[in-house]
Amino acid sequence: PGELIYMFEAQYDKALLAMRELFEDIKQAREIRIDSIQKHFERSIANLATSNHAISFLLFLRNKDDGTNYTNYIFQHSVNVSILATVIGYLLGFRDTALTELAIAGLLHDVGKVYVPLEILNKPGKLTDYEFDIIKRHPFDSYTIVLNMINKELHENIALGVLQHHERLDGSGYPGGLVGDSIHQFARIITIADIYDAMISNRVYRSRWTPFHVLDVLRNETYEKIDPHIGYLFINHIREHLIGSHVLLSNGCDAKVVHFERLDYSRPVVQLFTGESINLQE
Repeated sequence: PGELIYMFEAQYDKALLAMRELFEDIKQAREIRIDSIQKHFERSIANLATSNHAISFLLFLRNKDDGTNYTNYIFQHSVNVSILATVIGYLLGFRDTALTELAIAGLLHDVGKVYVPLEILNKPGKLTDYEFDIIKRHPFDSYTIVLNMINKELHENIALGVLQHHERLDGSGYPGGLVGDSIHQFARIITIADIYDAMISNRVYRSRWTPFHVLDVLRNETYEKIDPHIGYLFINHIREHLIGSHVLLSNGCDAKVVHFERLDYSRPVVQLFTGESINLQE
């Protein structure tokens, strides 16, 4: 409904503005406390994440972004990852303090990128090894920034969620090459939210992917690289929200998603507006 979209977008724009101000404060080395971040974001992220239409609304808002300006992208990505991580946390049974800390970790997971030159962040072509090494520093830089904001003993979950969000279960991630259960649960949640949002977003070097395609990517990485319990919980949640969505087929026909086959998320069963059903697997 249009009114719900308007309310969601208004709350979302406030969160983006606060995120922009936070990045500027970090860039200018101003003192920031975690309680001030919580004050600015706790209610807005909770309201956005608990909306029954949050997944659909994020897709709607994403369609307005052309991805050519990384500065705008990073604010949106930070808010989106926070919302998606909070959705996952809620599905896992997180409440109160744990849910708030997870939301903050999602917001702050990429703040270390304030130290990455814009010419690297906005580069349309493939990064050199040197440039990618600079990018790979951002989890540790984010972690260092967060530690300056908080009492580490009280908010260790936030710090480790930020530091480890690019780690993978098989040890192929960075910065520590951690394996399996040595990766904090917050980081395993943020990893999935981060992958999903990055892939459904336009970037300077590629166009966005459909959420159907991204679900297949997540499924293929489950067990080997991402947490299987969290991964399938999220996949099934997104899949439920995609049922009933309107899609454009490659032949130019409009259709509605009506069903997913068990192991193929990128080719659902759709129904044309003539009433005819088509199994895209066939």
